[in-house]
Amino acid sequence: MDVKLRAMRTGAVLAVALAAGHFVQSMKHGVPGASINAATSGSIEQTIKQPAEVPLVPASASLTTGFGASVDGVTELAALAGTTATDGCDAKITLEAEPEAIINAAISTPCAKGERLVIRHAGMSFAARTSADGMLRVRLPALETEAIVSVFLPDSEVLVGSVFVPDVASVQRFGLQWTDSDVFDLRIMEDDKIFVGGRTTSGRSGGRKIMVLGDRSVDQPMFAEIYTYPADPTASVEVEVELAITSETCGRVMQADSILAEFGKVTVEARKVQLPDCGQAGDILVLKNLSPDVKIAVSN
Repeated sequence: MDVKLRAMRTGAVLAVALAAGHFVQSMKHGVPGASINAATSGSIEQTIKQPAEVPLVPASASLTTGFGASVDGVTELAALAGTTATDGCDAKITLEAEPEAIINAAISTPCAKGERLVIRHAGMSFAARTSADGMLRVRLPALETEAIVSVFLPDSEVLVGSVFVPDVASVQRFGLQWTDSDVFDLRIMEDDKIFVGGRTTSGRSGGRKIMVLGDRSVDQPMFAEIYTYPADPTASVEVEVELAITSETCGRVMQADSILAEFGKVTVEARKVQLPDCGQAGDILVLKNLSPDVKIAVSN
């Protein structure tokens, strides 16, 4: 949908709600029907039955919350749960650490072809779709050095992988995630350059600076945009959030999560934004107080 480029920079009232539990669900020990096998290259493969009535997997912290502070917790659960018989539908995940704290994930789901998946890492979640042959390759920003990535499959199973990403220790990132309506955008002014996530207006893209995650073609879409701060502490950075006012969103309270990752420490906060009345549909609301005042620093 095209929207006018005129930005509304005044009259924005932001109600911040630190609603604990919004988008948050922790996984517990002792889940019946779990099957976990050690994979090559130090990654972990795991399948866990989840309640089928949950239609939309909420974003949450990484599975270290439920399984302990390290991969050892997952290994312990595997020993207790045992394994299940192979039925030709075994899903697999392979994770590789790339430079600049990027995770390259290869997901194989032989019995979930062209299906919606939810990918979750360290409080960040987004929905994607597998190809016609059940494959999905996706690059995502690492937020923790001991990175755990969970993939929620359409049959209520969960696939888990782990990879060590050393570059996270020198990276600062800020992001936003939301569900249903693709109306948010990060807008970054970095020195004399401007980067925009690219969702609310066609033809714009943040490129490598802003990673845009999520597939709008799936049912119950989930999106995330993650910006990586420059390594130069002298750089001038201003972070804003653009919010498109449409006939579907005007007058509503929109919800999103902000994500701040500083050298491997992640903070996720629930936010609420009251949009203006519907007489202003087609405009773009610019919010300057949705992002934290981050001082660019060099990690120790």
